[in-house]
Amino acid sequence: MIEEHWDNYTSSEKEQFQRAARRLLKNTFIVRDKDDDSRKIYFFIAKRPDPFSEYFKYIGFDIVVDRENGVVMLQNDRSVSETRRIQANRIQLKNLKALYYAAYGQYMLIEFLRALLSEILL
Repeated sequence: MIEEHWDNYTSSEKEQFQRAARRLLKNTFIVRDKDDDSRKIYFFIAKRPDPFSEYFKYIGFDIVVDRENGVVMLQNDRSVSETRRIQANRIQLKNLKALYYAAYGQYMLIEFLRALLSEILL
């Protein structure tokens, strides 16, 4: 968890983490050879990318460190956001179906709940 990494950081590392996270959100990538500040941030992230991955996974992004080209970048983690979107759509459709059948009295609540739970647990 990000909290474990955060607790192990010194105060200067915490400040550097915050600067790096803000820079990534603003620019999406950091080039190692652009300037001295970018170089420091690049090496800070490249040294320990796991805390950044954990931090950004909550908003559907991951960190990619390309050491060969000297770039650190945010990458959209489509698999996570796509899975969440599909699951939300399934639940919405089940709810609409339940409302429809409840209005016409053609669907038993037990069957609906059983089907809903099986869809959620997939």
